[in-house]
Amino acid sequence: MNIEKLLSKKKIEKAFKTFDYNNDGYISQDELKQVMGDEIINNITWQEILNIVDLNNDGKFSQDEFVKFMKIVTKNV
Repeated sequence: MNIEKLLSKKKIEKAFKTFDYNNDGYISQDELKQVMGDEIINNITWQEILNIVDLNNDGKFSQDEFVKFMKIVTKNV
């Protein structure tokens, strides 16, 4: 699999928009729960995600933060 194709900007933007239900430019815990389910995105899991993704510590993550996270995660693939 070609990681560069996987990480194309358009694909990452599309993935981000899948989670950003209200189109405010951020993914919140509630939005992530809508996609992943309450049992997967509990408060502990959400805090773990924020510790990695939420670079400015505002309790949600932006598209830029999401892109950086995706690049970090796939770098180890």
